[in-house]
Amino acid sequence: MCSETPTSIILTTHEKCFNELIRSGLGRLHELRILNRILIDEAHMASHTSIEFRPEYEKFFDVIQKFYNCNVVVVSATLPVDGFDEIQSLLKKKGRVVLKGSTFRPNIVIVNINNSDVFQPTDILDSVKRIMDLKKHFYSNEKIKGICVALTREAAATATQLFNSYGITAVEYHAKVKDSSRPEIFKKWQTENIELLVTCDSNLTGLDPKRCYYIIHYSLSMYISTYIQEIGRLNRNGKIAFALLYTTSETNKAYKRRSTGQKKDIHEANKRLSDIISQSSEVSVQRHTQTKFSSNDGPLYQMTDYSVK
Repeated sequence: MCSETPTSIILTTHEKCFNELIRSGLGRLHELRILNRILIDEAHMASHTSIEFRPEYEKFFDVIQKFYNCNVVVVSATLPVDGFDEIQSLLKKKGRVVLKGSTFRPNIVIVNINNSDVFQPTDILDSVKRIMDLKKHFYSNEKIKGICVALTREAAATATQLFNSYGITAVEYHAKVKDSSRPEIFKKWQTENIELLVTCDSNLTGLDPKRCYYIIHYSLSMYISTYIQEIGRLNRNGKIAFALLYTTSETNKAYKRRSTGQKKDIHEANKRLSDIISQSSEVSVQRHTQTKFSSNDGPLYQMTDYSVK
């Protein structure tokens, strides 16, 4: 903290806050009334499937309880209401500010494809047909980019090979790819003729694509908040985008196992999954798209229904 220029923001992590030196330093700043605000970013990371809090975060909340003169700002675009409520109850503080954003932006369409079996190569062909439909109905004059999330690296390799064989240029992007190569792969995907980035669960952290028109999930993420975070990378410019979610019986069982086994938790887990699936029908989705017209009073928008099957 020693510097010739004034320090107004200290960036740290919840792990570092357990360090005695950091804690004593923050405590001293608090005593001097220099520390007046604590901002917790990406607050959805504080919970498993938005149901139970991770132990280290509970300890972190205990630490910041001691800073009674500070406002606490909690920020997340993906944490549901009950998650914020739980954080508020843990803080037990006055003067806090809670910020939140909408998870399911109006431009994102979630299409659920429910299969009774585990992931099969035929799912790739189904995805190819759906991508062709999206290009035809929504992106006829655009070079679109997409992301595919597979369960394992082996599944990612298979998916990449099959997509390429069907004429959709795809490339792998996951932990097995050399660290030095990944930034270059990401750049080529965004700027060149590579259409599809194929990865595994939780490998998209830190990526902020300028363009992403669709994302395909062949398995639900281990944490529901991860899935919500991943679809949040879709077209942040407001253009219509699609999330194709392939849910199988194995996917559903794996997600339910994330609960602690109590009936209430299983019910909540089912509700989380249902909230996602209810956003779309089983075999098709109808969506409003905007067609711009001009008038003397300024731009008007006509809402038109499309169906993707």
